[in-house]
Amino acid sequence: MSHRRGLLGFGSRSSRPEAQSSSGSGPYISATPESGSPPQSAAASGSRRPKGKSVAQIRAECVRRDGRILFQRNTVGKLIEPPGISTCCTNSFKRIPNPGGYTWKLTPPTVQELYFEEFKKEFTWDPEDEADVKKMWLEKARKRYSDNMSEYKRLLKQKTEAGETMETPLGMSDTFWTGLKAYWDQDEVKAVSRRARENRYSEPDGVGTGISRHVGGSQSSRILQQSLLVDGEVPPNCI
Repeated sequence: MSHRRGLLGFGSRSSRPEAQSSSGSGPYISATPESGSPPQSAAASGSRRPKGKSVAQIRAECVRRDGRILFQRNTVGKLIEPPGISTCCTNSFKRIPNPGGYTWKLTPPTVQELYFEEFKKEFTWDPEDEADVKKMWLEKARKRYSDNMSEYKRLLKQKTEAGETMETPLGMSDTFWTGLKAYWDQDEVKAVSRRARENRYSEPDGVGTGISRHVGGSQSSRILQQSLLVDGEVPPNCI
């Protein structure tokens, strides 16, 4: 007994229609009448739209304008830090004299502006991004300046304990190096350094519990968490 096929081509046949290849012109059929669910195209069955470039891709591409690296924003408008800012800051510290700038706070604003002018020679940005770029540069420059001075201080201590003399670092004048060593030798500067070291290696929860270096601004994360207590419960994002 023969079986007549229905109007849509589905009779009593139990085999499913073959999925169309990627080279076909029609949509891919993800369901058949036998399954009890309506046919769906690939777009309706959960395929995602193509996303924008990731932060890593944007950083890796290093788009240039006039030979300088261009600051860019991601798909949600956040300014992305391009590679090379730290190196640029360190090089500008070595090229531009900074008499008396033993810390970033003691560095005159005029010298800081000269550092920023050096930064402009290697990076560029759209005019509306000027404030955000300068804020990002300032944070990076302040951190790199402090790191550089800490490294010089560590090397000086290491050489002194070994009975050796440390030469003036590259890019630093002899006068500045002499003044910097005298600054570090002041009692009040030593006291601040000692307190900072003790704080870094303190154990807030008691001896043997380990040190805590996670901070949230001027307050530690532990103090910040306590300040967010509501009816004795810690918010989920603070656990």
